[in-house]
Amino acid sequence: MDNNLHIKIRQITTNGGIKNEHIHKIFDPFFTSRQKGTGLGIAISKHFVELHNGKISIESEPGKGTTTTIILPIGSSIYNDAETMRNNSLLL
Repeated sequence: MDNNLHIKIRQITTNGGIKNEHIHKIFDPFFTSRQKGTGLGIAISKHFVELHNGKISIESEPGKGTTTTIILPIGSSIYNDAETMRNNSLLL
């Protein structure tokens, strides 16, 4: 991110963390390690964060917990024109 104003959101959990073999797949649509998960939550979150010119990262230590960080620019317009809006539809 450049020197423009931004907001940083950080969520820290102590849920046991994400296994090392799963961390590189965490943003893949439909990837899940849960029995009742769809695997879309983090993928959709990443899509919306990037649509707003932001960044999302996940750091995890198995057995301890996970830190999710989202950085979003303040005052940034995501749609400059109608074509950009069409190209950035909700499709993953």
